[in-house]
Formats: sequence, structure tokens, C-alpha cells
Amino acid sequence: MGNNDSGVETVFVTGFATLFMITILATVSDIKSKRAEKAQQNTQITSQENAPIDLTFKLSKNEDEILTLLLHLEDYRLRKYKDIIGVETVGIGFTKPWLKKHGYEMQEFITLGESIYLILLDYYTIKDLYFKSIDLTDAEYNTLYSFIFNVGTGNFENSTLYKRLRAGEAVSQVILEELPKFIYAGGNKIKGLERRRQQEINYLIYGLDGVR
Repeated sequence: MGNNDSGVETVFVTGFATLFMITILATVSDIKSKRAEKAQQNTQITSQENAPIDLTFKLSKNEDEILTLLLHLEDYRLRKYKDIIGVETVGIGFTKPWLKKHGYEMQEFITLGESIYLILLDYYTIKDLYFKSIDLTDAEYNTLYSFIFNVGTGNFENSTLYKRLRAGEAVSQVILEELPKFIYAGGNKIKGLERRRQQEINYLIYGLDGVR
């Protein structure tokens, strides 16, 4: 998020084809992890150890949707930049701690392919960690994932929202009531967070048409 800085290239993507080619610089060992395999269903890999890997991603309809949603809500920037509060960021809103959690170091540049790989890896990891025992629709989980991606797992874990979900309350109702509370940073109401919460709620109700 944040305003464009002079000399910083920003790419806005409004959607994805369901079949496309991307090249990711990664090692075979990176790809073989359990969660990476979930994020790469129907992926064909031809590579030698430590060589660049050509990946053909056949995205599911829902994977296409969460990627499209995030790219509406987050800037995608090829080059590292500082966000509105001065945090170094790259790609689809990736910070240094977030990247480190997934075994990546902050670099000056990141490709769209690497960004997609990391989002899908995180998407399935979060689902396994927090929602195995909670019955969710795709739209409900995508809304919650966008929210968690924005506020962080720590804030989510300690939230009334998560407590209510674990208690078995109706998921959509909990989202509609709790998300609007997360519009503050440093004790101040932030217009950008108000817009994001509203767009997430619009997505839950209307799908992608609600955020376009």
C-alpha cells in the first residue's frame, strides 16, 4: 500500500488467466516442502538442482479469485519501497519479517511469479493453521485471508473475531460485525484501513464485482 514514489515502478493487475507460464528462481528443495506442494497443484516442474524452474500454474477458480482480490487491495511493486509508515516492502505488500517466515530474504526486486508462489504458499498455510475445524465458504476464507494478510497473524490470533469463530458463531455474521473495528493504527483512525475493511466486506457480499 502507499503512494507511488518517483522512480518506483508499480504494476496493477486486474485478473489472471487460468493457465499461464511463470519462471521462478528457486531450488528444487524449496518446491518439495509439503505446503509448497499444496500451493502448486497441477504444476509441472522440469529442473536440475538449484537451476531456474519453469512452473506452469493451473490456478483453480478460487486461487485466481484470491490473487485478483489481493492485487486490487495491495500495490504490486517490482522494486523495494517504503510503505506509508516507513516499512520496507516489496511485491504484493511483502515485508521483511513476512518474507523471512517463508524462507526468503528481502531483495531489491521480486517477480510476479515469485509473488504468486509466496501468496499461495501462505494462503494454504494460514488455512491449515487456523481454520481446519471451522466450516468456511471460499468467499468467507478469502475475506479472512485478506484481513489476516493485512493485520498480521498475531493480531488475528488475539482478536475477538477469532474467538467468536472458534466458538462456532456464524462466520459471515462475525466478519460483518468485527472487521469494521480494525481501522486504527497507532491509535489513529486510518482512512486507508476504513476503505480496505469496506472492500473486504463488499467482496464477501458481492464477490469481485464489489471491489472493482
